Amino acid sequence: MSDFVNQTHALLEKVHNQCVDQIDSLRFDPTANNQLMTVSLYCSLIEYAGTLLTLSKGQRRTGFSSVFRSFLEGYVDFTNLLKSEDFYYRKEAEYHSQWLKVLAECKATNPYLMSIAESPDLAAVATHHKKELEALEDKGHKPIQVIESFKMADMIEEYQSLYRFECAEAHNDFRALSKRNVKIDQAGKASVELYLVPSPDYYLARLDTTLALLLSATDAMHDKILSKAKDKFATLWEELHTLRKAQEKSDPAEKRVAGE
Repeated sequence: MSDFVNQTHALLEKVHNQCVDQIDSLRFDPTANNQLMTVSLYCSLIEYAGTLLTLSKGQRRTGFSSVFRSFLEGYVDFTNLLKSEDFYYRKEAEYHSQWLKVLAECKATNPYLMSIAESPDLAAVATHHKKELEALEDKGHKPIQVIESFKMADMIEEYQSLYRFECAEAHNDFRALSKRNVKIDQAGKASVELYLVPSPDYYLARLDTTLALLLSATDAMHDKILSKAKDKFATLWEELHTLRKAQEKSDPAEKRVAGE
């Protein structure tokens, strides 16, 4: 990997480890569902970042975008949970809605749903989810779509660009497959190779974004629970800004994926 990729990787690892070290400083009410989900999402962001560090260190592209996409979705949901109580209830409505879809498809012929289909409580469970969803919708809390979540988090531009490209990788569409394992030389001859190493820019942009968003989420998390640990991350922000300035000076045309 290039020097800037290595430096960004090292700084993300430093931030990740600091987040892990400070996790015990978080205090929340486990009986308050909104707080429970917010803290759980924050922990997931830390773990996603750790997985991205492992994959990038091993230069494993396949699967990297899937994890990065999940990181983005997690950050969006985390941001929305902090800013809107309605978002929590809309996610709850989505939860009941998804269960109703599964239960509607339950048939004894589907081996993956057989245990559910044969449950004597199937009708009662379906009725429970239906009533819960109707109660939420009556109060205006309808299931939320991914694009709506990005809009609520003021990240619609990321959805229209970055997120769609990551979805292409996760869904194995033609754009992704054409870059993964086929190498064409200058003579136009094609060969198939496993574990092709992508350009340094592929990792740099995504690691930089993960770094900025994880720091942002950490600040918000420690603000929310009035933790004194936030001060410990101030110098890490300074290191990120210094690294970005060095990158821009080296290559003014360099574009980061997202995050500030």
